Formats: sequence, structure tokens, C-alpha cells
Amino acid sequence: MAEAKKQRPEKNLERRVAEVLARHVLFDERSYVVAVSGGPDSTALALVLKACAERGILKGRMHIAHLNHRLRGRAADADAAFVRRLAKRLGAEFHLGEQDIRALAARRRVGIEEAGRAARYEFLEQVARRVGARRIALGHTATDNAETVLQRILRGTGLTGLAGIPLRRVVGREGRIEIVRPLLFTTREQILAYLRERKARHRLDATNVSLGHFRNRVRHELMPLLEARYNRQVQQALLRLARIAAVEHGFVTGEVERWVRRARPRQKKDRLVIELKAWHRMPEALLPLVVRKLLVLAGAGLQAMSIEHYEGVAELVRRRAAGRELQLPGGFSVQLSRAQLIIARRPPTQAEAMGDCILAIPGEAQLPGDRVIRAEIVEGRLRFLKGFLATKTPWEEMLDADKVVPPVGIRGLRPGDRFHPLGAPGRKKVADFLADAGTPRSERKDVLIVYDHNGPVWVAGMRMDERAKITRTTRRVLRLAVQTAVTSNQ
Repeated sequence: MAEAKKQRPEKNLERRVAEVLARHVLFDERSYVVAVSGGPDSTALALVLKACAERGILKGRMHIAHLNHRLRGRAADADAAFVRRLAKRLGAEFHLGEQDIRALAARRRVGIEEAGRAARYEFLEQVARRVGARRIALGHTATDNAETVLQRILRGTGLTGLAGIPLRRVVGREGRIEIVRPLLFTTREQILAYLRERKARHRLDATNVSLGHFRNRVRHELMPLLEARYNRQVQQALLRLARIAAVEHGFVTGEVERWVRRARPRQKKDRLVIELKAWHRMPEALLPLVVRKLLVLAGAGLQAMSIEHYEGVAELVRRRAAGRELQLPGGFSVQLSRAQLIIARRPPTQAEAMGDCILAIPGEAQLPGDRVIRAEIVEGRLRFLKGFLATKTPWEEMLDADKVVPPVGIRGLRPGDRFHPLGAPGRKKVADFLADAGTPRSERKDVLIVYDHNGPVWVAGMRMDERAKITRTTRRVLRLAVQTAVTSNQ
């Protein structure tokens, strides 16, 4: 009997989730929204919450919300129909939304995944406000959390990233709606076992197994490799790291808030003024984090910021470099006087005004200064390559398409950007390359960088990266051209 119980831990899933609901008070007495894609995690979430409601553990009206991204044609329509039937079977009210994610990504100049995520959260908040719900339940699991921590480690992160996915998070301008994740202590294996036991169907999204996405490569390649070759308990190790980081992050966040309050930041029109005299005893390690918090208060978006920006501002303060000014992405500058630090808005550069634009291939994207960048794929052997090289301008380039790892985008120069200039002996900072090429410092802010998942592949108008060069084995070529809008339309 004990052995049978050990082999079927899924029987305890509903009890474990009920304990999470009670211990963390994840739901109130009103209605609540459950985001259901039709996949195994969200389907299991809806079934578990229904079981908890039937046992009297969970009260309130269940609303199931599903957003059709219109990315997968009939398969996406079948997902929506499946979730509608599930909602009817569970006695929940069904809310369907539709969004053309490709068009949204092009309009906002972001990647498909980022646009899809933003659209989902916006839709879920709309449903919650419409039905008067204060909680939105998502189906993230412990396995998702471990994979997220590993992804962030690979990309470089601090305590905030190491803390992983939070159990609950306030969303919306009013701060009255919370995202909650009742399955965050449940593994994907336990979810699948639970669905098998209940003989519950679910949908499978083919994009979730495509190795073209970074998350999927981590899930299907890297995690199994780490488990097989390095640590069979790597998932548990990553989750322990997240728990430890979350505790330490909570303490550090409290200290940052305390030092920010002591600096008495004051908003004056387009600038935030901070008194420096309160900082003379601040631990040096906290200074970049305090700077980051102050940038948020000043209204700066952090997407384009990096640790180099925070440390640059911190270094000005440490050196008491009165009269110095530091330019930051997003149209912000930091000025230092003898007694104050001033974070001010400034007119954005052309590259900043463009933002970070994902490039459709084939397709084109608008650039600053009435220009466009065009991208196309050329198949087969390049018999015309010599002719292209003989007539090309600095604003045209050809790359080996199979060596460029999606997503491909174009943006301005960022601190720390590195690449291997074609023909050079090794990698170097793009800023150093521009300096060696004689590009004036005043013009570097308008340099455009074409990049892929691994970093810059072309400093537009200057040099491509060695790793993307065309060789005898090249079969597909990515051709890029920066042109005036008029030329591109002819």
C-alpha cells in the first residue's frame, strides 16, 4: 500500500494546492479569473481549483479567460473551442479574447513572445476589472520556475532574477489586482500524472517544442543534459537557489527603500533631485541598487538599462565628481552637483527614439531619419557574391542566415556591446571599434546595431561579425540593406 502511494503522488496534488491557498491566502471571497491556454498546466489548474471549490476550500465565482493570439490558424481556434468546453463542464463563465500578435509586435516594435505576453496580461486585467475580480490565477509550476532561474543565470542577473517567479504579484495601475500562482510548488511531472489519473484531456502547442525559442532549448536540451551529466537534482537545486535569493532580495529591497527615503527625492517638473548628504554612510554595494530605484522614481524605463548604467552613476557619486554628466538610454541624463544628484529627462537620440525593433525576415522596419532596413533571404549558392561585393555600399551586408540565431533586431549602441569584427583577430567592445575607426564620440549615440540572440552581428554601415560571415558551406543568405524610405518603395 505504501509502495502504491509512493508511485502515485498525484493523488495528493489537490490537497497540496489547498494548503498553498490557505497558507498564503491567495484568494478572497469574490470571483476570480483563471487564465487557461488549454495546455496541461493551465488545464490542471482549472481542474484543481474546481476540486477545491467543491470541497468548500475555495469560494467565489470562477471565470476562465482565454486569449487567441491568431498565430497558429486552425490549431489556435481549436484551443479556444477546447477551453470553452472545459469552462462549460466546470460551470465557469468563459471569456474569449482575440489579438493579432504579429501586428501588435510590429506596431510596438518588439518580439512576438514579448508582444504575446503583454497582450495576455492586458486581456486578463480587463477581464478581472470587468467581473470585479481581485485575483488572476496562472498555471506556472515549480519546473517553470527552475527553468526561468536557469535562463536568467545564462543571460546574467542579480538577486531579483535569481529569486525566480513570485507566488503573487500586484498588477494594474490601481494596485488592486494580483497575479497568483497556486501551482508554483508543483512540478510538471506531477501535473501530467494528475491529468493522467483524472483522464483529463489537454491541448499541445507545437511552438512549445520548437528549438527556435531560447526557453525551449533550455527546457528540452540544457535541463536534461544537466540532469544526466552533472546533477540529477538540478531542478531542486535551482529552486533552493530561488528561495534563498528571494529571502535575501527581500532584505536588500528593504534596505534600498530605507536609503531612498533618507535621500528625500523631490520631483521638479522634468527632473528628480536627490540630496547626497544622507548617503555618506551607505554601504557601497547598495549604491547601484539605490540608483536603480531612483531611476524608476524618475520615470525611466529599465528595459534598456544595464548594471553598467547603475554602476556608472554610482561611480560619479563615489568620486563626488561635481559638474559631471552621464547620458542614459531612454532620454535621461544624470548630473552631479556638490550636494545633489539630478536625474533629468533629455531629448532622446535617434537610435533611442527607435527603441529595440525586432526585424521581420523577410520584411522591413522603419528607422530614424526617414530610413528603413530591409531584410530578405537568398537561397542557394552565391554565384553573384563577387558582383555584390564589388558594388555594395557600407549600408548593405550579407550574412550566413543559418549562423544567425533568432530573434533578429536592430537598436542603438549599448554599453558592453561586443562583437568580433570581420577580419580582426578577436572580439572587442563595439565602442572601442568605433573609436579605432575614428567615429566621433558625438556620433556614436546614433550608431545602429543589428543583433541576434548571441549579440551584435552587424554594426550598420561599418562592419559585420566574423561568426556570421559567408563561407563555401553557406546555403542561405540573409541580405540586409539600410535605405531611404523613398528608395525602398520604388
